[in-house]
Amino acid sequence: MSEVDPEWANAMRRGDYAAAWAIQERALAERRREEADDPGRPYHLRWVWDGAPVDGRHVLVRCYHGLGDTLQFARFLPELAARAASVTVEAPARLHGLLSIFPCQLKAFDPDRPAPRSGCDVEIMELAFALRLQPDEVPAQWLRADRFSLP
Repeated sequence: MSEVDPEWANAMRRGDYAAAWAIQERALAERRREEADDPGRPYHLRWVWDGAPVDGRHVLVRCYHGLGDTLQFARFLPELAARAASVTVEAPARLHGLLSIFPCQLKAFDPDRPAPRSGCDVEIMELAFALRLQPDEVPAQWLRADRFSLP
Protein backbone atom coordinates (compact mmCIF):
# COMPACT_ATOMS: atom_id res chain seq x y z
CA MET A 1 0.00 0.00 0.00
CA SER A 2 1.24 3.49 -0.60
CA GLU A 3 -0.78 5.85 1.56
CA VAL A 4 -2.10 3.96 4.53
CA ASP A 5 -5.86 3.89 4.20
CA PRO A 6 -7.44 4.35 7.65
CA GLU A 7 -10.19 1.87 6.76
CA TRP A 8 -7.52 -0.72 5.87
CA ALA A 9 -5.57 0.00 9.07
CA ASN A 10 -8.72 -0.41 11.18
CA ALA A 11 -9.61 -3.68 9.46
CA MET A 12 -6.09 -5.00 10.08
CA ARG A 13 -6.21 -3.98 13.76
CA ARG A 14 -9.56 -5.77 14.12
CA GLY A 15 -8.12 -8.88 12.51
CA ASP A 16 -10.67 -8.59 9.68
CA TYR A 17 -8.23 -9.56 6.96
CA ALA A 18 -10.91 -10.30 4.37
CA ALA A 19 -12.09 -6.68 4.68
CA ALA A 20 -8.51 -5.36 4.59
CA TRP A 21 -7.74 -7.40 1.47
CA ALA A 22 -10.96 -6.22 -0.21
CA ILE A 23 -9.80 -2.64 0.41
CA GLN A 24 -6.42 -3.48 -1.10
CA GLU A 25 -8.09 -5.15 -4.11
CA ARG A 26 -10.02 -1.91 -4.76
CA ALA A 27 -6.83 0.13 -4.40
CA LEU A 28 -5.03 -2.17 -6.87
CA ALA A 29 -7.85 -1.82 -9.39
CA GLU A 30 -7.63 1.98 -9.17
CA ARG A 31 -3.87 2.15 -9.75
CA ARG A 32 -2.66 3.59 -13.02
CA ARG A 33 0.31 1.71 -14.46
CA GLU A 34 2.13 4.89 -15.46
CA GLU A 35 2.18 6.01 -11.81
CA ALA A 36 4.11 2.95 -10.60
CA ASP A 37 7.06 3.98 -8.42
CA ASP A 38 6.47 7.60 -9.39
CA PRO A 39 9.71 9.49 -8.63
CA GLY A 40 7.67 12.66 -8.06
CA ARG A 41 6.14 11.21 -4.90
CA PRO A 42 7.81 10.60 -1.53
CA TYR A 43 8.88 6.96 -1.18
CA HIS A 44 6.34 6.13 1.51
CA LEU A 45 3.54 7.23 -0.88
CA ARG A 46 4.72 5.23 -3.90
CA TRP A 47 3.28 1.94 -5.01
CA VAL A 48 5.23 -0.73 -6.87
CA TRP A 49 3.22 -3.97 -6.84
CA ASP A 50 0.76 -4.58 -9.67
CA GLY A 51 -1.11 -7.40 -7.92
CA ALA A 52 0.52 -10.19 -9.94
CA PRO A 53 1.32 -13.44 -8.11
CA VAL A 54 4.77 -13.67 -6.54
CA ASP A 55 5.06 -17.43 -6.91
CA GLY A 56 8.06 -18.55 -8.98
CA ARG A 57 9.16 -15.00 -9.71
CA HIS A 58 12.25 -12.94 -8.90
CA VAL A 59 10.85 -10.57 -6.28
CA LEU A 60 12.29 -7.26 -5.13
CA VAL A 61 10.85 -6.23 -1.76
CA ARG A 62 11.07 -2.49 -1.35
CA CYS A 63 11.08 -1.09 2.18
CA TYR A 64 9.75 2.38 1.40
CA HIS A 65 7.94 2.82 4.72
CA GLY A 66 9.53 3.35 8.11
CA LEU A 67 11.88 1.10 10.04
CA GLY A 68 9.08 -0.14 12.28
CA ASP A 69 6.94 -1.18 9.33
CA THR A 70 9.90 -3.02 7.83
CA LEU A 71 10.50 -4.88 11.09
CA GLN A 72 6.80 -5.69 11.51
CA PHE A 73 6.30 -7.08 8.00
CA ALA A 74 9.68 -8.84 7.68
CA ARG A 75 8.05 -11.88 9.30
CA PHE A 76 6.55 -12.64 5.86
CA LEU A 77 9.95 -12.96 4.13
CA PRO A 78 10.47 -16.71 4.81
CA GLU A 79 7.11 -17.56 3.23
CA LEU A 80 7.84 -15.28 0.29
CA ALA A 81 11.23 -16.97 -0.17
CA ALA A 82 9.55 -20.39 -0.13
CA ARG A 83 7.23 -19.34 -2.96
CA ALA A 84 9.41 -17.05 -5.10
CA ALA A 85 12.31 -17.98 -7.37
CA SER A 86 14.45 -15.45 -5.50
CA VAL A 87 13.99 -12.57 -3.07
CA THR A 88 15.99 -9.36 -2.80
CA VAL A 89 15.13 -6.92 -0.03
CA GLU A 90 15.96 -3.27 -0.55
CA ALA A 91 16.08 -1.93 3.01
CA PRO A 92 18.00 0.66 5.00
CA ALA A 93 21.54 -0.65 5.54
CA ARG A 94 21.22 -0.24 9.31
CA LEU A 95 18.62 -3.03 9.29
CA HIS A 96 20.73 -5.53 7.35
CA GLY A 97 22.14 -7.13 10.50
CA LEU A 98 18.63 -7.93 11.67
CA LEU A 99 17.30 -8.96 8.27
CA SER A 100 20.30 -11.17 7.46
CA ILE A 101 18.59 -14.18 9.08
CA PHE A 102 16.06 -14.31 6.25
CA PRO A 103 16.63 -16.31 3.05
CA CYS A 104 17.08 -13.30 0.79
CA GLN A 105 19.68 -11.05 -0.75
CA LEU A 106 19.93 -7.64 0.92
CA LYS A 107 20.45 -4.40 -0.95
CA ALA A 108 20.93 -1.06 0.77
CA PHE A 109 18.11 1.38 0.07
CA ASP A 110 19.51 4.63 -1.26
CA PRO A 111 16.82 7.23 -2.01
CA ASP A 112 19.11 8.79 -4.61
CA ARG A 113 19.69 5.47 -6.39
CA PRO A 114 16.84 3.03 -5.83
CA ALA A 115 17.22 -0.47 -7.22
CA PRO A 116 15.99 -0.96 -10.78
CA ARG A 117 12.64 -2.68 -11.18
CA SER A 118 12.69 -6.47 -11.13
CA GLY A 119 10.34 -9.15 -12.42
CA CYS A 120 8.03 -8.49 -9.49
CA ASP A 121 8.36 -5.55 -7.10
CA VAL A 122 6.34 -5.41 -3.89
CA GLU A 123 6.40 -2.98 -0.98
CA ILE A 124 7.04 -4.81 2.30
CA MET A 125 3.71 -3.71 3.79
CA GLU A 126 1.91 -5.52 0.95
CA LEU A 127 3.43 -8.93 1.68
CA ALA A 128 0.54 -10.18 3.81
CA PHE A 129 -1.86 -9.34 1.01
CA ALA A 130 0.41 -10.63 -1.77
CA LEU A 131 0.80 -13.95 0.07
CA ARG A 132 -2.78 -13.95 1.42
CA LEU A 133 -1.45 -14.71 4.89
CA GLN A 134 -2.80 -13.35 8.12
CA PRO A 135 -0.15 -11.95 10.46
CA ASP A 136 -0.91 -14.64 13.04
CA GLU A 137 -0.07 -17.31 10.43
CA VAL A 138 3.60 -16.34 10.45
CA PRO A 139 5.87 -16.19 13.50
CA ALA A 140 6.68 -12.74 14.84
CA GLN A 141 9.39 -13.88 17.27
CA TRP A 142 12.25 -13.50 14.79
CA LEU A 143 13.48 -10.24 16.31
CA ARG A 144 16.01 -10.72 19.12
CA ALA A 145 18.21 -8.21 20.91
CA ASP A 146 21.39 -10.19 20.23
CA ARG A 147 20.93 -9.54 16.50
CA PHE A 148 20.99 -5.78 16.94
CA SER A 149 24.00 -3.53 17.21
CA LEU A 150 24.32 0.21 17.28
CA PRO A 151 26.86 2.01 15.07
